[in-house]
Amino acid sequence: MSAARVPPGPSLTRILRIVARVFAVASIVFGALLLPAIFAQAEFLLGWWDAAALFLVFGLPLIMGLIANWCSGVVIRRIAGGIALGQLLVMATWLVAMTGRALPGDADSAWVLGATAIGTTAAGLAWRARFVWIYLVATCMLLIVIRYLASPQPFAIPLQDALYTLMFDSIFAALAVVTVRAGFNLDNVADLASANATRVAMTRAQAQELSRVDALMHDGVLATLLIAAQDGAESREAATHQARKTVAQITDFTADPTPRSTITVLDFIWRQQATTTEIDPEAEFNYVLDNHDAVLPAEVGGAFGESLAEALRNVLRHASAPGEELHRAVRVSVHGNHIEVMVLDDGRGFDLSRIAPSRLGIAISIRARMARLPGGSSDVVSRLGHGTRVVLRWERP
Repeated sequence: MSAARVPPGPSLTRILRIVARVFAVASIVFGALLLPAIFAQAEFLLGWWDAAALFLVFGLPLIMGLIANWCSGVVIRRIAGGIALGQLLVMATWLVAMTGRALPGDADSAWVLGATAIGTTAAGLAWRARFVWIYLVATCMLLIVIRYLASPQPFAIPLQDALYTLMFDSIFAALAVVTVRAGFNLDNVADLASANATRVAMTRAQAQELSRVDALMHDGVLATLLIAAQDGAESREAATHQARKTVAQITDFTADPTPRSTITVLDFIWRQQATTTEIDPEAEFNYVLDNHDAVLPAEVGGAFGESLAEALRNVLRHASAPGEELHRAVRVSVHGNHIEVMVLDDGRGFDLSRIAPSRLGIAISIRARMARLPGGSSDVVSRLGHGTRVVLRWERP
């Protein structure tokens, strides 16, 4: 789309307001320079026409500059278009407005011919480039006619004046066109950047929702199925408990989101201890705390609790063979704005390089979950025969 067909955006509007103020100053300067000719030629022109011409050529630019700060870009461009057409109208009716057949021989050329740069610059602000150049040519043609008929002289002089005006006014017209185009491009780039940012945010949100679904499937649904597949009354009881818990998680997942709240640091530690006791009652639990009054975002407690639960489940499932003794420990450390939860075991360990990146237990339920938490991170360290260490961290952003 061209700049003329698209409403001015914030960048172009700011540029137009600046140019409008400069335009007001320019109209005062041009008017002051042409003031002697205006007074000298007043008696040779119709009074009402002369007043209207002065308003169209100098008054409108001054008004545009004075009200620019309160106008939209569309209004400024429309006023600029009015200035351009107003000056063209003044030039087209100049000969009709004269009370005599010609200006006296000692008079300067028609004063309006000294202000053509105002009209062509206004045209550059208001219209597309091809209409600006058409306007410029029309101005130069009228200049030749007025210069030749209003004060008779050899045709070469009006032609020379027209060529000079064409060169001089082209500079201002080109600057106006380029300025408008630059403002339009700035707005276009800003809109594109905004659209890209929205698209990236939507993609990230979709990825986070998919990650939540993966985590729910692994931590809840798959865990319930695995427990239910085992024989025995104890397993059936555990499966029932897990199923109820999974249903509650699904309900929370599908419910409308509630505003984020905060929890105390003691609530955070109690939640980690409750999670440890529920998943692995025999695991050792200890904590270090240096500020009992600190508060944390509620999402921190949720992310740590869910990641800790998955880490403990992994220990029970994979760390030891039947009959082997396995030691487990959970250590929580809260210092200032830093939290660290460590899950240790002295089991068989595993080779991290052989674990598929898509494995839900580590990739989604621990790493991705902690990565989604602002300020969160995680590490998993393991060696065959030397146990495993899972570290969950959070630093207040």
